[in-house]
Amino acid sequence: MERQDTLAQLSDHVVICNCNDKVKRIVEELHAEAVLEPPDVVLMTDEAGERLWMRHPEWEPEVDGARARFIRVTGRPTSEDDLRSVGVSAARAAVILADPALGELADARSTLVAIAIERENPQVHTVMELLASVNRVHLEATDINEVVCRGEITEKVIAQSCITPGVKNILSHLLTTATGTEQLFLAHLPVALQGATYRELSRRAIERGAPFTPIGFVRHGERDGRPLRQVVLAPLPRAELGRDTKLGAADELVAIAGAELDLARWLAATD
Repeated sequence: MERQDTLAQLSDHVVICNCNDKVKRIVEELHAEAVLEPPDVVLMTDEAGERLWMRHPEWEPEVDGARARFIRVTGRPTSEDDLRSVGVSAARAAVILADPALGELADARSTLVAIAIERENPQVHTVMELLASVNRVHLEATDINEVVCRGEITEKVIAQSCITPGVKNILSHLLTTATGTEQLFLAHLPVALQGATYRELSRRAIERGAPFTPIGFVRHGERDGRPLRQVVLAPLPRAELGRDTKLGAADELVAIAGAELDLARWLAATD
C-alpha cells in the first residue's frame, strides 16, 4: 500500500512533530503490551529533522506492526497543509517535541506548531514538551492541553497523556507538597510488619479504614554487586514481584495519603 493511501486511512492516531531522543521511548510506551488498543503513530519532521534522525539510528523504536504502525513523514509541522496530510484532523493526540537543532529557541517554535495544530483540529489533545518552565506563562492564551517540562519523567508522562488525557494533572496533584492535598508517600516497614506480604498489608488498610491507600512497593536489593531498585505499582497476583511478595526491612510501601504514613498504627497484626 502506498504511504499516502496509508496516511489517508489513519484515524485516532498520534502525530509526533519534531524528533529527539525521546521518540523511541514514547512510541514504545504507546505500543506497550499493557495498552489494549495501541494507536498508529506518525512522526513528522522537516528536512533538518530528517537528517538528524538518520544520524541517530538508535532512536528508531521497536514496533510490532501487527498491533500498530509507526510511520515517518517529511514535512513542516508549522504548515497546515502538511499537518492535514498526516491526518491531524482525525488524530487523537498531537505531541510536540522540542527541536534540538533550535536550542533555547525550541519553545518558541513549538508554540507556533501548537497553534497550527489547534487551528487545524481544535479537538485534538495537544501535548507539548517545554524546555524552560519559565515559558509556561506564554502558553496560557493557547489551547494546548498539557505541557510537560523536560525532567518530569518526560517520555512516560507524554505517552500516558496521549492514552489517558489529563493524567499529568493527576500526577501534578500527587506530586505537590501543598498542605492538605493527597500525595505519594514511601515508608519503610517497622520491624513488626516485616515479612508481611503486600496483599496482607493492603487488606488490613482496607478493612481498618486506614487514611491511606497502598498502590505498590519498592524492592531494594542488588544485582551483580550493584544496588538494584525495583518499583512495583498495582502488583499483580502470581507475579515474581506481586501481591504475595513478602516485604523486608529494606523495602518501602508506596501509598496515596494526606499525611505521613503511620504503618505501625494501622497495619499491625492482631492476634
